Amino acid sequence: MQVYLVGTDSVHATAAVCDYLERRGAGDGKEIEVIVVAASGDEGGHRVGDGEEPSERDAREALNVARVRLPFVDPLRTEYRDAALAPALAEVAAEHEVDEVIVGRTTASSEAEANGDGSTGAGSVVDSVLEGTSRPVVVVPVPDATAESEANSESESESETETE
Repeated sequence: MQVYLVGTDSVHATAAVCDYLERRGAGDGKEIEVIVVAASGDEGGHRVGDGEEPSERDAREALNVARVRLPFVDPLRTEYRDAALAPALAEVAAEHEVDEVIVGRTTASSEAEANGDGSTGAGSVVDSVLEGTSRPVVVVPVPDATAESEANSESESESETETE
């Protein structure tokens, strides 16, 4: 059985990883296990906020996306952690026999961090995951939600103008 460990902090990242798993044939009767870990802590691994913060709500909603998008996966485990994502993934990978770690990378975060300081340019979470695990890591591109919503707003405005 192939065991995938998914790290996420947003619905967009979870959706991108689910697309990746589907392209890999996850729904074609293969025996797989998926462990989805969502986290909303800060870089020091400390809890952020009172549980009603947007980052925690986003992380918990990301787990719901996995449950909806991966109904064919059995077992599917979802865990929420009050910690930074990279240390949470390292901990879960150590607890289970994980074959592959999958994380999302937003274009905006990678462009902002590709500054020649020795980082991969894939984002601080991806860099931390790569440093914190001995398992293979797959980085899935995640569409920038802000750019996507702006593009949708512009196309809606254009269609409204055309219909007038």
